[in-house]
This record gives sequence, C-alpha cells and structure tokens, in this order.
Amino acid sequence: MAQLIPCPDCKKQLQVPDELLGKLVQCPECRQTFTAHLREDVIPSTGITTSPSPPHAPWQSDDSKPPPKKRRRDDDDREPDDEDRDRNRSRRPIKRNFAPHKGEMILIFGLLSLFAPAFSIVFALLAWIMGSADLREMREGRMDPSGEGMTQAGRIMGMVSVGLHLFGILACCGFYGFIF
Repeated sequence: MAQLIPCPDCKKQLQVPDELLGKLVQCPECRQTFTAHLREDVIPSTGITTSPSPPHAPWQSDDSKPPPKKRRRDDDDREPDDEDRDRNRSRRPIKRNFAPHKGEMILIFGLLSLFAPAFSIVFALLAWIMGSADLREMREGRMDPSGEGMTQAGRIMGMVSVGLHLFGILACCGFYGFIF
C-alpha cells in the first residue's frame, strides 16, 4: 500500500510505495531527492494525521499569496536512475556568483615590470596594488579564487620590480653623491 509522504522542500504530498520507505526518492514537482520516512503522526492505514494542522501556514496572512515555487535548473522530466542518485549523493562544491578574477592581467603586468624597460615602474605598481586588492577580495569570498596563483605570482613580480627600481635609484643617487 502506498503511503503519503510530504516533500521536505515543497511540502507536496507524495504517494510512496511501502518498499521505497527508507530509500531515496525524488519529488516530481521540485526534483528534490530525499529519504522517504513515514511520519510518526500519520496513521498508516488511513493516511490521516493525528495532530491538528495549523489554521494556515506561517507565511500566509489572510490576504497574501503563497511564495512562488522554486524550480530547479534541471529542465528535463526524466526519472532518476542509479547513476543520477549516486551523483546526487556525491559532494558537489557550492557554486556561488563570484566576481571574475584578473589573474592573467596581473601576471602580465608583473612580467612587463621585470622585462620591459619602458614604463616598468608603472606596471610594477599596478601589479602590486591590483594583486593585493584581488587577493583580499578572494580571501573575503567575493572574487573567484581559481586565479589566486596567477594573481600571487604577478603581485610578487611587481614587488620585486619595485624593489629593484628603488635599489637602482638609491645606487644612482649614491654614485652621484660620491662623485660630487
């Protein structure tokens, strides 16, 4: 005999056969996969709840509408097979909307600051400042962390180039100071 089980996501009542109790099922409405458990307050033979339900859901007021249903990105309506269930069980990284990183540009600025004689101090300062700002954004979770290596490399090249420029300026000043 089929049991009525509420979906934990959309609260739709699903008829689940007894042999699927304790196993993974998928709600056809919201496509949420969950383990089907018989609620303790439901009488199995009738499907009637023993505790009275509240007069209205907490989100409802007398003149309000229910919130819109969440729709998953999965647009196909096929039934899940064992491979889909295994894929749902595996841990997936949480996808967030990050700002894009500028790792390539910072790395190029760092390389130009070391190997291009014209405007090299400008590129060095840009690589250092932009790299530091981007790394701070990545640590705070607002920027895509996949470009962290390139950003770090470009920032270090910019710092080394600024150091070499300062050493060169001090050496020139020292040389002219010694001569005069």
